[in-house]
Amino acid sequence: MTVHDFNIADDGEAIEAERKQKGYLLLIPKKGKQHEKLAKFLKSDLALKKQEGDIYILRGNPKKLKKLLSEVAYIIFTRARQIPKGSNLETADEFLAYKIVAYSLPKSTVQQRKKVQRLCEKAGALKIHRGVLLFPHLRKKDYKRFYSKASILGLLDAKKISENVHEVGARVSRWTRLRPLGTRSNDVLEGLVSSASRTELKRLNRRIKGLLERSKKKETKLESLKSTYSSLRNQIKRLRIKYSLLHRIWGLDAKKEIHSSYNKLLRVKKYIMENR
Repeated sequence: MTVHDFNIADDGEAIEAERKQKGYLLLIPKKGKQHEKLAKFLKSDLALKKQEGDIYILRGNPKKLKKLLSEVAYIIFTRARQIPKGSNLETADEFLAYKIVAYSLPKSTVQQRKKVQRLCEKAGALKIHRGVLLFPHLRKKDYKRFYSKASILGLLDAKKISENVHEVGARVSRWTRLRPLGTRSNDVLEGLVSSASRTELKRLNRRIKGLLERSKKKETKLESLKSTYSSLRNQIKRLRIKYSLLHRIWGLDAKKEIHSSYNKLLRVKKYIMENR
C-alpha cells in the first residue's frame, strides 16, 4: 500500500530532482472520443505515472495537457492551502480539502470484489469513479470528534479503508490534503460528488425494496430476512452520520431519501416481528 502526501513522491522513491517539482493528480472520470488518443499520450509521457482508478501522477506544469484534455472531463488535484475549521465547515469551494483512496483488483475473484464492495459501503466517503473514494479532509480536532462516534457504527476513515482493502488483496494508494485546481476541475468534481451520492442512495433504496418484496414471499426464510435487515439497518445508521458531515461540508442533504428508505425497512421489521 502506498501513502502519498504532497509533494507527491513515486512510492517514496522519487529522485531529488523530481522531489523539487510540484506534484499534481490527474483523474479522467469518463470515456470520450479523444480518450484513446489521450490514453496513448499518457502512457508514453515520462512525466506521468499511472496509478489505481484511472489516476495519474503529473510532475511539472499541467498546462502541457490543456489541449489534449479540452474534449474530455477531467480533474486536476493540487495541494490544499488550508483545512476548513470545524466551526466553519460551510466554506467556499476553493478552501475545501479532500483525501483520495484509489484501489485496483487485478486478477481478482468474485469473493474479493464482493468483500471490497462491502468495505466501500462502510467508508466515510463517496465513490466518485471506479476504484476511487473521495473523503473530506478534516483537521485533527474535527476528525477525532466525528470518528469517535462514527467508528462505533463501523464507519471507516481513509486510513482504515486503505488497510482493509489492501488486506483483501487490492493495490491501494492514498493521497491527503488535496483540492481541485481551477474552476473546470471543481465543476467536474461537484458533478461526480452529486452523482455518486444519488447512486449510493438509489442503490440502498433498491436493496430495501428487494428485501420488502422477499418478505412477502412465503418461501423466504425468516433467518435470511433477519440477516439482510440487520445489515441494511446498520448501513442506514452509517449513512445518517456520514451525511450529517457531508451536508455541512459538501451541501449534500440526504435526510429525505434516508428517511424514506428507513420507513420501508420498518415494514420489513414489522413482518419479522409478526412472524418470529
